[in-house]
This record gives sequence, structure tokens and C-alpha cells, in this order.
Amino acid sequence: MPKKTVQLPSTEKEFDDLVSLLIKTYKFKDRDQIVAVLASRIQHMPPDQQDTSLDYLAGCVRKNMAYLIAGNKMKGLNQKHVIEQIQAQLDQDPNDQQARDALQIQIENGNIYAKSIADKYLYTGNINLLEQA
Repeated sequence: MPKKTVQLPSTEKEFDDLVSLLIKTYKFKDRDQIVAVLASRIQHMPPDQQDTSLDYLAGCVRKNMAYLIAGNKMKGLNQKHVIEQIQAQLDQDPNDQQARDALQIQIENGNIYAKSIADKYLYTGNINLLEQA
């Protein structure tokens, strides 16, 4: 099947139409992501290039999605590893203030793994040990 070639947009309406065509043809969901990827790809094309294929643009969007997903997975693994190290320190010495502070910083930074162990290491009964400091 021949690749569908499209002219690069020269107006905002043509740009928006191209975004809509990509969404419709390839069933993408996030319009903002497609706008960002499409804008970036067009800016990086050679000045003498006037057309491209929909498949190429869709591939760029898919690669960007995969890149973001992979980055989030790596971030999650890194966060988990950091918390496992802090948890090992707290298992050895539950009163290790440096480890407690590190855990609190991870919680404040939005580390979901830190939040999952906070009750075990930072709170005892109704007393929040962090408020005592």
C-alpha cells in the first residue's frame, strides 16, 4: 500500500487539520501531545522539505509516546530503589533521623513508594514523629 504523502502545513488551520487527520487515522487520544510532536518534527525538517508521509508523522508520535512511557517506568524503578535503600536503613535502626528525613523528602517529592511505607516508619500511634522535630 503506498504511503499517503501530505504537504507540510502553511497555515494554522492546515496544521490543525493535519493534527485532526493523524488523530482520526491512527486513533491517537492526546491532541496536545500530537501538536507538540508534530511541531517539533516540522521544525527539525530540512528547509527544502515540503511534504512527508502520515506514516512517518504517526511513527514520530508513537515513538514519543513510547519514550515517555519508558521514562516513567525508569523513574518508577529508580524511586522504588531509593525507597528500598531507605527502608533497609530504617529496618536496621528505626530511629535513624537521616533516613527518616530522606523518607520525608521522598514523600514531599511525590514518590509513591515512599508514601506506601510512611505509616510504618514515620508515624507511631497518633503521634506524627515528623511534627515533633
